Amino acid sequence: MNIRHTLAAALCAFALAPVAHAYTLDVVAANGNTVDTSFSTPDMLSIDFGLINTLPVTLTLTRDDSDLPLLPFNAIVRNYIGLGFESLTLTISGGLFNTLGSAGGTFGSVATVTGSYDSARITFSGPEYVEATLGDWFLDGSQTDFVLDIANATGPVTLTLTAAVPEPESWAMMLAGLGLLGAAVRRRR
Repeated sequence: MNIRHTLAAALCAFALAPVAHAYTLDVVAANGNTVDTSFSTPDMLSIDFGLINTLPVTLTLTRDDSDLPLLPFNAIVRNYIGLGFESLTLTISGGLFNTLGSAGGTFGSVATVTGSYDSARITFSGPEYVEATLGDWFLDGSQTDFVLDIANATGPVTLTLTAAVPEPESWAMMLAGLGLLGAAVRRRR
């Protein structure tokens, strides 16, 4: 009788255990940037992007299991470009953003997330020179993850990250303005 209860309890625990979801993630175009997907789990997409240039990074996600309609997504975006990026854009094709998450910059700089079901734009209060987090990267509950809706995906879902840095003309105008300001200060002395 004791063995039967143990076996019945084991079968119930097995039946109630969460089912591991599955998906396949491929980096389609890193364009010289680095992409580390090793932080991802079967039920969460976590990406470490190392941006070396401003060319877009494109990933494809293919559902392997019909039980995976919504997938939380978070990322860290490291800035190796050499210039501060002013904004990041995430676009999704073949799926939707069910929830637009939150974002933050290094040392608590403010980031605003706007967008719709197929695009999210993260705008920083000032240029971000170090790194930014998208969603709850540190899993401490201080941010909200983005949620990808891939329930109706009939093929691969494409996720693209693009960084916007100040245009060279903006830098040239800023440097010229600082030069004129410096000349005016020097002239007064």
